Amino acid sequence: MLIVVIAACGIAKAQTTITLQPGPSDGLDASISVHTNYNTANANFGDDIWFKAYCIPGYSGGENSNRGLISFDLSDIPAGASITSAQLYLYAAGYVNELIPGHFGSNSAHLRRVTSPWLESSVTWNSSPTSTT
Repeated sequence: MLIVVIAACGIAKAQTTITLQPGPSDGLDASISVHTNYNTANANFGDDIWFKAYCIPGYSGGENSNRGLISFDLSDIPAGASITSAQLYLYAAGYVNELIPGHFGSNSAHLRRVTSPWLESSVTWNSSPTSTT
């Protein structure tokens, strides 16, 4: 997944395209999960190889919900720049396992800006950072 930001800056209003990708530079991407009957709300999934966001029926009833958290290092955007365009690309991974068969159903999602600090190594469903609505 990546985000492309086009910023207009400078006296001549030149456009600069910046491509941002989460990864080792900031090290912040994590899945947080709650699964009815399995007590996962305090579990940390910061090292999960799959970046998941879904809500499906639980294996033994209830609900299995997962959210993905991503941090982007925005320091390459010059101070005072005016963002004229931004695009976020997300891709389905295909078949994950026997319980989560990859992309299916509606492809709708909610994107929210995280407004409080979080750490990949300790964030959980119960300690979710605050976000915009």
